[in-house]
Amino acid sequence: VAALQGAMALRPATAQVFNVCTGQATSILTLSETIARIANKNLDRRFEPPRSGEIRDSLGDPSRSEAALNLPPAIDLHAGLSTVLAWMAATQT
Repeated sequence: VAALQGAMALRPATAQVFNVCTGQATSILTLSETIARIANKNLDRRFEPPRSGEIRDSLGDPSRSEAALNLPPAIDLHAGLSTVLAWMAATQT
């Protein structure tokens, strides 16, 4: 959200492309385990062979977006996901 607000404030004549990321790699396994732990749920998972053409690793560099958009420090994965899951739980009807 901070990145979007920063980009809207700039409104440059020519759009720039930024990686909005933390610069820290997180595996799908770690992500799923973190969500399960926060939600206090058991994780039922199965592993399949990678599909042809699947991206195995992806890691962005946030330095350009941080500088251009004056972004605050990145939020810890656990803290950010906790906030999102709490918001989702509070807004469910």
